Amino acid sequence: METAFLAVSIEICSKTISIAEFGIKNGGSLLMWNEYFKEVIIYGFDCNVSIIENFKKKYKHENIHLSLIDQSIFLKMNEIYDIIIDNRINKLEDQILAIENAHQYLKPGGLLVIENISKTYKECDYLNILGDSLTHFQSYYFVSINSNFIEGDNK
Repeated sequence: METAFLAVSIEICSKTISIAEFGIKNGGSLLMWNEYFKEVIIYGFDCNVSIIENFKKKYKHENIHLSLIDQSIFLKMNEIYDIIIDNRINKLEDQILAIENAHQYLKPGGLLVIENISKTYKECDYLNILGDSLTHFQSYYFVSINSNFIEGDNK
């Protein structure tokens, strides 16, 4: 749920929002977005068929669409989104690939969120590697959230 704070600053809440999330885990984030936005179409992608099947069995939402997809995600996309969330793994190479390619699939003014940035690398490491790729974005931020939230803990 680390992306929840970002929704507060998005000024597009009054129109239909399209969200793509890669790495859906238990689907908690998908459900949060579905509850937060009045009009939303959510596309959840994961490379684990069990995760997708479990979510589909547990939840029925007409506006949440799930697909099996592998690491070559950007070769298979044919939509553009208001928000893209990459919540897969924290390998630097995969995160760089996502940042370098995501701009093609974002609507103007859209938001790209890369979760689980490895603390092994510094911001300057990302900036040096990305170089000119960052020119595709209006702005970028590194936000660190230390959470004591334990999934399933409702205290």
